[in-house]
Amino acid sequence: MIISSTATGVIVPENPNAGLRDLKKAGFENVYMDFGLICPAGAMRTLGNPNFKSNFRTRAIEDPARLEECVAPLFEKAKDNSLEVTLAKAPTLLLDTRRTDLNELVMALAKESIKSCGIHGVKKLIVDSLFAGVSDNDKWKVNKDFYLSLVTLARENNVRILLENQCRDVGGHLLRGMFSDGAQTIEFINELNKMAGADVFGLAYNVGNANLSSMNHYEYLTSIGSYVEAVLISDNDGMNEASLLPYTSTGQKGLNVEWLSLVRGIRASGFDGDIVLEYADTARDTSAMLKLPMLTYAKEVADFLKWQFEIEKEVKAAGDRVLFGAGNMCRNYIKNYGKEYPALFTCDNNSANWSKTFEGLEIKNPEELKSLPEDVTVFICNMYYTEIEEQLRDMGLKNPIKYFSDEYMPSFHFERLDMAVVK
Repeated sequence: MIISSTATGVIVPENPNAGLRDLKKAGFENVYMDFGLICPAGAMRTLGNPNFKSNFRTRAIEDPARLEECVAPLFEKAKDNSLEVTLAKAPTLLLDTRRTDLNELVMALAKESIKSCGIHGVKKLIVDSLFAGVSDNDKWKVNKDFYLSLVTLARENNVRILLENQCRDVGGHLLRGMFSDGAQTIEFINELNKMAGADVFGLAYNVGNANLSSMNHYEYLTSIGSYVEAVLISDNDGMNEASLLPYTSTGQKGLNVEWLSLVRGIRASGFDGDIVLEYADTARDTSAMLKLPMLTYAKEVADFLKWQFEIEKEVKAAGDRVLFGAGNMCRNYIKNYGKEYPALFTCDNNSANWSKTFEGLEIKNPEELKSLPEDVTVFICNMYYTEIEEQLRDMGLKNPIKYFSDEYMPSFHFERLDMAVVK
């Protein structure tokens, strides 16, 4: 999986270097470019009105052909900071926009976005559907024609077009919009690719939009499977549009996003594409003095999610493995992965447990690890990971050491487990 941070809220388009430099310092290697940075949706809605302001961020709104002129400095500074851009998004409108005359502008900006992606080697571009003033009866035909109009440019520039599950505004309430039904979306993408004569179209799954429209992450992701090429992860309260850092939207009832459903869905679907952390509102409203620590924490959140998404792959890739610990984490490993990926044994610092079994697995003295071949992986099933890893390294252990803490297990086990003496 490729982890990218949003650029929105982090960088100032007129002077992007400082924000991009901070992203690099925080540990990010990739950045996601939403071209709405230089074509804000709010400004697009005021085009032609007396309160429309001409400036750097609205040049491409007035003249879509100038989009590349505006985004080129962003790509240049990203390159200067050794940040790669693998995914971008074409400008789109605010959900409550009713002006039908702006659809032509959205279409023109989508085409210019494809050209810019081609120039800068970006392989995937998210393009939202047309919705302003488009009736439910016409939306599939209108958007089929729209997406097919992009095919020639997409193929010429070697860019894949990703559709995105969207919300729709109905009287101020956010409901499920286009591409929120898995089977319907698959049918539409297949039809587009067939008519394009090539595999041009895929899907980006937007977690924030899904939360706003009460979608079940697991059901959707497992129904659409390999069609998903990117997952955009953000937090919100389930009612109001927001782009918050994951795990920050919470209340008396707990977290507002069903993270368990999301992680299990990504695992079950076999997803292995772009992971984008979207937190524009969090970044924008963070004091400049706290920006770098916030970005560093954002990278830690992204790494944690990637680890949880891929934890079974990590266990599988280990080959022969042993565990360290004889408590809840060890039990969780045995219950969920022990049959398919059995451990040779486990070990524990408590000498009273040596030569006993835990869930059928023998508990040994940690000194026994020294006799293992160096390609056997040690999975630490204990919350004191850092201390235990240090202990093992001080023992001279050169084996791979991994941390096992599956917080989104395939199933949960709450029964009390007893230890039995090994005979």
